Amino acid sequence: MPAFAVRFSEFNFWESGGCQIGRTKDYGKRPISHIIDVMNKFGVASQVDCTCIRGMRRIHQKAEVMIDIREYSDKPNDYSGSMVSGATKAALLCVPLAKRVSLICPHVKTEVLDLISILRSAGYYVNLGKDKLIVEAPDFNSLNPIRVNLSACPSELITYISVAIYSDISVAIKFPFGLPSLSSLSPELDLLKKMNIRFDITDNQMMVPASQKVESLNIQVRPHGIQSDHHPLFLLMLMKGNRKSKICEHVFRDRFAYITELNHIGASLLREGNSVHIRPSNRLLGGKTVRGQDVRGTAALLIASLDTLSSVRIEESQHLLRGYEQITTKLNGLGADISSFWQPRQK
Repeated sequence: MPAFAVRFSEFNFWESGGCQIGRTKDYGKRPISHIIDVMNKFGVASQVDCTCIRGMRRIHQKAEVMIDIREYSDKPNDYSGSMVSGATKAALLCVPLAKRVSLICPHVKTEVLDLISILRSAGYYVNLGKDKLIVEAPDFNSLNPIRVNLSACPSELITYISVAIYSDISVAIKFPFGLPSLSSLSPELDLLKKMNIRFDITDNQMMVPASQKVESLNIQVRPHGIQSDHHPLFLLMLMKGNRKSKICEHVFRDRFAYITELNHIGASLLREGNSVHIRPSNRLLGGKTVRGQDVRGTAALLIASLDTLSSVRIEESQHLLRGYEQITTKLNGLGADISSFWQPRQK
């Protein structure tokens, strides 16, 4: 919606896609109120009905917009919840609607770093500090095309690390155009080290050896910690840990649909509120049909199914097509035995 607001003076926007990992009481739908509020600060008025969002730009360009991203935290004194990330990205997409934009406590992850790179390439002045991000418009708008190299997907890297640890095999993870931004993955890399997981990094490759002994620990998933997308993958690694552990989710607090499915094939997991208690498991039983409900949860089901006593059938596995490139082919190349037959979802 912010991109439409910038490009056009009016827009109609129907339902968005993506993983339905919002609150259970909202049937998994992800919130959009923060995006509408951010656009309003840039002079874009929105009207929402049950099927459509209609937006209209009231002001061509504001002199200055200042937004404290903490406004979108679930709790005023606790930087948490699912909206701080979206609010940061929405504000950066709306930057052309103001001469100067200041973001207090922005949520800086891979996508935000890519947006900053695009703005700089377009001639914008960008100053990213510890707790503040300032963007100023150039004196003139260039119509010349710009070339931007987007970062590799950090979730793919964490996915294949979890494959190595869960399946106890050596995996060389190669990215032809360079690894994902390691600065945005520092919470994940620090956590892997605390879990005693060894890895070696070169310019475009990460090597994860086999025969690792995972040190179990408790994980708090917060906006400035590991990405919420990665919590199902860290759970898999903790299933191979040396003792019980727990993951507490403070971003998407109901992101636990995959837990029931893992238990269905023999895992020992217990959800309690926005936490899941993990009991280390040996080889799972399998022999069941499970259902994927989002990209990373489905990936977790697939990886867990690589080491079961009986085969597993994963329904709704088309989620993987949105998040990975040829994941079944790559896993079969590592020794897995996966038969894929994608079928369109019946409406």
